[in-house]
Amino acid sequence: ALKEGTESIPSFLEKRDIKVDTLAPRHLGPGDPLPEDLQENLVWSMHATFGEGENAAVMNNDSFIIAEVLKWQDDKKKGDGLNRSYMVRIDADTIEAKKHFEVYKILSRSAASRNTELALIPDEEATDKDPSAPDAADTAGSSVDLKQLVEVKAYLREMANMTQDDYKAVMRRLFKTWHPDKVGDTPLANRIFHMLRMHEHWYKKKISGENVRDDSW
Repeated sequence: ALKEGTESIPSFLEKRDIKVDTLAPRHLGPGDPLPEDLQENLVWSMHATFGEGENAAVMNNDSFIIAEVLKWQDDKKKGDGLNRSYMVRIDADTIEAKKHFEVYKILSRSAASRNTELALIPDEEATDKDPSAPDAADTAGSSVDLKQLVEVKAYLREMANMTQDDYKAVMRRLFKTWHPDKVGDTPLANRIFHMLRMHEHWYKKKISGENVRDDSW
């Protein structure tokens, strides 16, 4: 039965009068589509980390599937930042190297309730609180906005040296994350979306050979 694949096991057992409950629930694993309710718990972040054996999500034909993070079998350099890589199992028979920007963290439901896709950097408690601030909520909001702005700029600086295919893949995710129609028509969303458009225009000029200034803006 094993020589013919796992699908032949139920019939193999039934021929020997061993009952098989084909309706029993099955745990999801590598290659299975990610359930829609879990897609709400996905986080894409430069700072995300993945441990050996952890389930993550990757895109396959424009749909999310479950992947298992594996241990590298050698000591070669895995890269840095958005370009660091992971070995992942994307189905029972297929293992591939995926770059960090291709892998999504699946938060637990309890963790997801405290995060959103906009939380691109880890939560940190405020350390420089001004007791004379007129509105603590506004101050906290401004702090979060600043952190997210700094995070996106860090992405863009690293993306400047990416290949065209990698650049397009990361930029597509950033546009999806920060589109005002998705996250709300806020000053921060509009500012970052405009910044992404500017960087995309700058990158196209760079790869075409034009003499452009650096992107440290």
